[in-house]
Amino acid sequence: MINPVFFQFISVLGLLPLAAVLLGALWIHGRLGIVTATPPSRRNSLLIAGAAGGAWVVLGTELLNIGHALRFWPVLAWWVVPVLLLTGLLWRDRSRLRAWLTPVGPLGAGAWLLIIPIALLLLASGLTGLLAPTNTGDCLTYHLPRQIYWVQQQGVDFFPTNNVRQNMMPPFAEFVGAQVIILAHGDLWANGVQWFALVMTLAAVSLIARSCGAGIRGQLLAALAVVTIPGSFTMASSAKNDLVLAMWTCAACWWCVEIHTTRRCTPIQACLLATAIGAMLLTKGTGAIFALPLAVWTTAVRWRQCGVSCWRPLAFLIIVPLAMNAPHWARNQQQFGHFAGPVESKLSGTQLYVNDSFRPQLIASNVVRNLAVQLATPSAEVNQFLFEKIKQLHRRWLKLDVDDSRNTFLNLRFEVAWHPYEEDLVAAPVHVALLLLMPLFLLMVRHRVNLGTCLALLAVVAADFLLFSAYLKWQHWHVRLEVPILCLGAALLGAVWTAGPLRPLAPVVANNWLLMLLPTVIWNARPLLTSQSLLLRSDRLEVQCHYYPSLAPLIRQVAQRVASLQPHRIGIRTGSNSPDYILMNQLQRQLRDPVFSVFNPDLPIAGWTEAPPDAVIDSRNSESQLRHRASGTIYQRIELISPFGVYVPAAPTAP
Repeated sequence: MINPVFFQFISVLGLLPLAAVLLGALWIHGRLGIVTATPPSRRNSLLIAGAAGGAWVVLGTELLNIGHALRFWPVLAWWVVPVLLLTGLLWRDRSRLRAWLTPVGPLGAGAWLLIIPIALLLLASGLTGLLAPTNTGDCLTYHLPRQIYWVQQQGVDFFPTNNVRQNMMPPFAEFVGAQVIILAHGDLWANGVQWFALVMTLAAVSLIARSCGAGIRGQLLAALAVVTIPGSFTMASSAKNDLVLAMWTCAACWWCVEIHTTRRCTPIQACLLATAIGAMLLTKGTGAIFALPLAVWTTAVRWRQCGVSCWRPLAFLIIVPLAMNAPHWARNQQQFGHFAGPVESKLSGTQLYVNDSFRPQLIASNVVRNLAVQLATPSAEVNQFLFEKIKQLHRRWLKLDVDDSRNTFLNLRFEVAWHPYEEDLVAAPVHVALLLLMPLFLLMVRHRVNLGTCLALLAVVAADFLLFSAYLKWQHWHVRLEVPILCLGAALLGAVWTAGPLRPLAPVVANNWLLMLLPTVIWNARPLLTSQSLLLRSDRLEVQCHYYPSLAPLIRQVAQRVASLQPHRIGIRTGSNSPDYILMNQLQRQLRDPVFSVFNPDLPIAGWTEAPPDAVIDSRNSESQLRHRASGTIYQRIELISPFGVYVPAAPTAP
């Protein structure tokens, strides 16, 4: 095991990517020729540095993957080089740092009343992410396990698995996470990727609000709108990827707005926008949906300004995203015969994510249901009334069943329910209601905002939501997947609620956001303020098993029993949606550098060779013996901790 003092020292190296981005932002802000915003902005400098850092992550991961060199020393060198280079440049140009240190200006009491809750919510989510292990289902089943397999195989090539998502899903957030885990020798900063993405999202949204005509209070109100989206707050302390997508979506939108307002598109602007769009595609499948309206908007603006000659800078919008995504798409194409992965899951039948039909009635059904789950309230009576009206709408007007299998994922049952404690299901009713009324609000303040920019942004938000509803089958978890759309809408909320006749009501709106968020802050899956506070609990396993409470004692026993065998290679055979990371993490804490593999995987990789494991953990059957398909080795069960069986190689039979 690593010495604890040494571990604490070396874990700081996990912050090297963050250091590179911050140093880059400092240097960029001092180089006015690089900063594209008018006037120059610290926030824009941070976003430019973030885009450069994102491209550096992708380039480094794919280059190191070629030689199976995704390990500590090469990754350390990959980040030390830009940190040292930027430090030298900053020292040389240290006089330019005055631009960064220039005071923002006097802030009134109203601004501080917005800054304080924003800072407190960021502090709470950041502290939670630092203290708590991730306990969200998707993180435990594929976000983090895929990173563990990448680290141990020293590359991001596909590997045998029972969970197809560990290979096929867009990997940008996990690229960052894997490099941070390698540098830190552990998952101490695993949740920090999402938290920093939230900070970057606040920067982008506040800049968009500024272009919409918002002053400093409007920009701060837009930032508060983002951080009070319950899904934003809860996911900022997890290892998911929705906030990473929100960051790239809002950054791309900001550069679109900049092109729209400045009426020019330099190669740097085009490259930044293209990098953000490429990262959107590489972060999450819904990134392509959210990127399309932005690409169309930018193309339309440039066509109107330059005609046919607009193709030169906009060629970046094709070349850069293709270059960033080509390696992952090629791996999917080779393994599944399609660049986006299997059209249907080989593990769960023929259910598709995509709607079976694009009939107007089915699209309307998804639009209504997606809005309804976002408008859920703490009142069960109101929710039931809304449910009945939507069911009636489907029956009388759409001539559809409210749970029609053609546009409903996995035969789920539609409901309208308030889930303030579930980060995958928690709605944002106040935000959504205000966005639905946005045309009316814009009419009221049309002379106090930049109406053209506001209308274009509203069109992008509406197009994102309509495309999302038209393409994807309805599911309860869409409230989480729609967070990037709500973050874009937050810029509009900040602009209109601090303008004209709506300005006096801004405190009421802000207080409603905070009140609706309060139950989520207090009683979420990783609480800071209750009797189950992370500040008082020392049992990491109990927190990890929040959604799987019955597993905690079983995994503890299994990990202790397997650790007593001192194996090096451990085979794991569980279900296609099992939270394997909990077990892997426990074994990592009790063994020195264990190597994991999926025992007799349902989804093998052609040509993959694998040594027989020293021990096997199986939860899929009750057999007393197992046979390793790759080597023919027979394993004998030595203990059953239901449903987990612990197996070791059987002793050879005497001749």
